[in-house]
Amino acid sequence: MSENVFTTTAVSAEDADLLYLASQAEGRRFLWSLVERCGLWSPSFDLSERVEAYREGRRSVAIELVEVMKARVPRQYVLMVQEATDRAAKELAASAAASAQAALEQS
Repeated sequence: MSENVFTTTAVSAEDADLLYLASQAEGRRFLWSLVERCGLWSPSFDLSERVEAYREGRRSVAIELVEVMKARVPRQYVLMVQEATDRAAKELAASAAASAQAALEQS
């Protein structure tokens, strides 16, 4: 019986930690960066089975993190995705503006 209490307490502490991290913009930015670095949207395929297995292992961590966030902190997950989308749009706009300025300067 004490094993169940310990498991429940551990999960509750993990949930509280995740909520704390995901409730802050800096935490959501870090979590998103981690998901990206783990290669969630990158192909795992490689001619080397070892490289492919390594990439797939990293990717599985990202998948698990996303699934945990969707289940335990869904509002913060949605907010994290929105913030990441906004950052990407701003970076794309800045890059396009810089390219256009460079093209004008070369003309």
